Order: sequence, then C-alpha cells, then structure tokens
Amino acid sequence: MPLNDDDEDLGQPRFGIKPNIGKKSIIDQASEKKVQEQNNFENKVAGHENHFSEKAEKSKKLATRFVDLVLDKTLHLNKDVIKNDFEKDVLIDLIRFAEELNNSEFEKESQGSMFIISLLLKNSLRNRDKINMLEYEISQLKNKIESK
Repeated sequence: MPLNDDDEDLGQPRFGIKPNIGKKSIIDQASEKKVQEQNNFENKVAGHENHFSEKAEKSKKLATRFVDLVLDKTLHLNKDVIKNDFEKDVLIDLIRFAEELNNSEFEKESQGSMFIISLLLKNSLRNRDKINMLEYEISQLKNKIESK
C-alpha cells in the first residue's frame, strides 16, 4: 500500500539542497562586491572634490596676489630688493601652479595654461580700460586748454 505507517522517513527528503555552512552564496558575494565598488566610487568622488576645492582655493590666492602685483603703483625706480623678490615669487608660484594643473590627472588638458592666459587677458582688459580713461582725460584737458 502506498500509505503505510511503515514509512517513517517520509518527512526527510532524500535529495535536496545541501546546506552551505560557512560559504557565501553568489548573491551575497555579488552584493558585497557592489557595496565595495560603491565605497570605492564614493572615496574617489571625495578625493576629486577635495582636489578641486584645494586647487580652487590656491588659484584664488594666486590670482589675488597677481592682481595686487599688477595694481601696485610703485615705480620701478623705487622698488627695493624685497619688492623685486616678491614679484619673482608670485610669478614662480603662478608657473608652478600652472604646471601642477597641466600635469594633474584630475584636470582637463592645459587647464594650467588656461588659468595663466585668463589672468593675463583680464589684466590686458584692465589696462585697456585705464588707457582709454587716460586718453579721455587728456582729450578733455586739451579741449580746456584750447578753449582758453
């Protein structure tokens, strides 16, 4: 008979999945790998953000030093050794920073050169405005002198 009370081992399957004690399943390994990749990605992003914030801060300081240098109205005859050394230091720092940016793996190619070029172009525009203002004032003075 198919349903006898003699079959005591009906509750235990003869075939089935063997328990994997101590070993991780493929799904667990994949999820751990994803978590590790996510952590690596977040660390890289934090590194990039840190790099960009440091470079932005340094570029602001150097640009400010350069603008102060350009706006300085001390005549060349009145400059002392300290002032000349300061100018050299600012220029050397700008060049080194540009080289840093050019060689950085995080920055676009020639980013340092673009930084220097933008400073020089801005300075050229500032000088153009000064020249235009001086020419205007000279023409106004000439008109006053001629009218007298």
